[in-house]
Amino acid sequence: MNTTEVLKAYAEGYQADSSNWSFLTGYDFQTLKSIKSFKSLLEKPPEGSDQVTHGTSFFLVNPDGEVIKRYSGVDSKEIDVIIKDLKKVLE
Repeated sequence: MNTTEVLKAYAEGYQADSSNWSFLTGYDFQTLKSIKSFKSLLEKPPEGSDQVTHGTSFFLVNPDGEVIKRYSGVDSKEIDVIIKDLKKVLE
């Protein structure tokens, strides 16, 4: 199974809404750099590597696509903050 099929199966397994999620693979750095982002870290791979360095943040985004808040995607303490903020939005 190629990487594209693996990512598609992964997304389907989590019932990811493809209108809101993009699973990327096989793109060159210039293509990745041109994709709209939230000014998150994106660095060119080091010489001899194909591994792009990218940010690990989560974002709370309003319906206009503006970032309201940024959360660490690697700090487990942020999970409670994210849940609290999402509950506020749903009120």
